[in-house]
Parts: sequence; structure tokens; C-alpha cells
Amino acid sequence: TLQSHAFKMHFEGATNEHIATTGNKPFNHYNNYFIGNDQSKWAANVPLFEDVTYHQLYDKIDLQVYSKGANLKYDFIVQVGGNPQDIQIRYEGLNGLEINNENLILKTALGTITDLAPIAYQMIGEERRLVPCKFVLENETMHFDFPDSYNPKYDLIIDPELVFSTFSGSTADNWGFAATYDDEGHLY
Repeated sequence: TLQSHAFKMHFEGATNEHIATTGNKPFNHYNNYFIGNDQSKWAANVPLFEDVTYHQLYDKIDLQVYSKGANLKYDFIVQVGGNPQDIQIRYEGLNGLEINNENLILKTALGTITDLAPIAYQMIGEERRLVPCKFVLENETMHFDFPDSYNPKYDLIIDPELVFSTFSGSTADNWGFAATYDDEGHLY
């Protein structure tokens, strides 16, 4: 018996329904997808990238997704003139959601997924200046708070980290054969 749990993350108030994406740092290899009998849905020589940027998810805010070791990373890049308070993520389908020791804990039927406490910073000249940042929960919606504010004349990077091992319940390495997807793009 295969057990699963699905949930959704809704980017509330996102300003762009048709978000442009850019693959960055291409790998030297590619994938082929010959799934099903409908050749019009097949894809060959699909490039792979180290990270993907979703441009203008919110006004003057990009989302960059990539992996770091065994962990899934995502950064919000708030450009000058953007408002980090626009970032509102509503979770649907979880068994619970809480903040514990500054980490965001997503509870599923299979265990928990931990989103580590966010680190925010700004590059001012050659210096990386940390900006105090924390998760805030209101009902099922998460946003970020900056208790000491930040310098609006520079881009702001908000940098949480999902602990991948919490997806599968493993505390050891998870290799590529430990995960897959279905025809609709769901991750298993």
C-alpha cells in the first residue's frame, strides 16, 4: 500500500497569472519524456537547470527555487520598490500548521515538513547585511515580518529552507530513485 498526502500552497494576491520563468545554470544533460500514447504530449531534449526563477510573482518580487544539498531552497527577491508584505502563502490540505522555534512546521498524514527559520539579507556594496526576519501565521496563511525593518534602497532577499528529509521521513540520504512524479506533475 502506498500512502500519500497532498497539499497546496497558494500565493495569495500574486499579481501575475502567467508568470515567466527562467532556467538558470543549465546542466550538460537533458531529459526525455515519452509518457502515454499521445505523441503530441511527448517532449525530447528537455533542458535541466540548477535553479528556476519565477519573475514578478508579486509586483517587483521574484521567486527563485533550487536545491542545496538534500534540501529544497526558495528565495524571494524583493526588488527596490517591492513590498515584502505582499508575500502571502496560504496552505490548503495540511493536518496542521504551526511555528515552533521560529521554524514553520507543516503537518501531514505522513509526518512533518520543516521550513527552517528564514534568513533575510541585503547586499550593500560588497557587504551582506543580515535583516532580522521571522514567519508569521494568520489562520492558514504565512507571511514574513521584519521587526527591525530594512533599507528600502536595496534589494531584499528572503531565504527559508525546506528540509528535504522531512518529505520522506528519512534521516539518511535520498537519491533520485526515491522520488517520482505523475502525469499531472505531482511529486511522490
